[in-house]
Amino acid sequence: MVRVASYLFKWTGDKKYADYIERSLYNGFLAQQNAVTGMPTYFLPLAAGSKKKWGSKTHDFWCCHGTMVQAQALYPELIYYRDEDSNKLIVSQYIPSKYEFDHNGNSISIEQTTGMKYYNDQAFFDEHDDGQMSRWLLKFSVKTASPEKFTVAFRIPAWAKGEPEVEINGKKPESLDIADGYLNITAEWNSDMVQIFFPNGIVMESLPDMPKWLRLLTVLSFLRASSTRTADLWERTIPTMYSHGRQSTPTAHSPGSRIPTAQRVSL
Repeated sequence: MVRVASYLFKWTGDKKYADYIERSLYNGFLAQQNAVTGMPTYFLPLAAGSKKKWGSKTHDFWCCHGTMVQAQALYPELIYYRDEDSNKLIVSQYIPSKYEFDHNGNSISIEQTTGMKYYNDQAFFDEHDDGQMSRWLLKFSVKTASPEKFTVAFRIPAWAKGEPEVEINGKKPESLDIADGYLNITAEWNSDMVQIFFPNGIVMESLPDMPKWLRLLTVLSFLRASSTRTADLWERTIPTMYSHGRQSTPTAHSPGSRIPTAQRVSL
C-alpha cells in the first residue's frame, strides 16, 4: 500500500498520501522488524493481550521476509520530491538523510538531522534538561555551489497541532507561508540552516469498520510502536540500506517522471 500511496502522491501531490506513508513507516515497517535480529513478524495482531511472533533464520520463515527486504529499500524514494514546474523541492518524510542534485547546472544538497536527545540511553525524554526535547525538532542544512533561488516545501504532519516553530539561520521569520499542508520557504539559498519544531497533541479517531470504538493517538505511539527503541532501529537499519534512489516529481503535469540516479539520497 505504501508503494500505491507513493504513486498516488506523484500523480496528485495530495499531502494525505504522504501522511499515510509516514504512519505506515512507523506502525508498519519499523514495528514489524526486530531491531536486534532483523527478523520480521508475520502480521501485527490487534487483539487485547496478543503479542507479535518474530521469525527466525531457519524456521518461521514467511513471505514477509522478502517483502521486508523490499520495504527497507523504499526509504530513499519516499523522502524528497522535486516539482520542477514550481521550482520546488518537497521534503515529504522526516528521516535523517542527505539529498544531492543538480539544478540549472548548480550543485545543491539538503541534509536533515534531528534534535533528539538521550538520557540513560532512553530516547525522546530527558527529565534533567529544561531544553526542547523531541524527535520532531528537525534541522536542515541547505548548501549550493552558487546562490540559487527556489522553494523548499516541508510537509506539516497530520498529527501536528498548531503552527510549526521555525528558525532560519537562527532567526524567526516574520510570517510563515503555509498552504495545502506545507510550510513553504522561498529563499536564495547558499549555505543556510533551517530548524523546524512540530508541536503535537492527542488525536481521537474512530475505527473505520467500528465507529463506536475510538482510539487515542499521539505521535509518540507511532515512535514507540516497536518493542525496542525506534531511534535505535533507525540507527541499526538505515546504514545497511541502499545509499541512493531515484526521486520522483509529484506534479499533475509530469506524473511519475524520474530524476537521474546520479542524484543521490544518502541515509
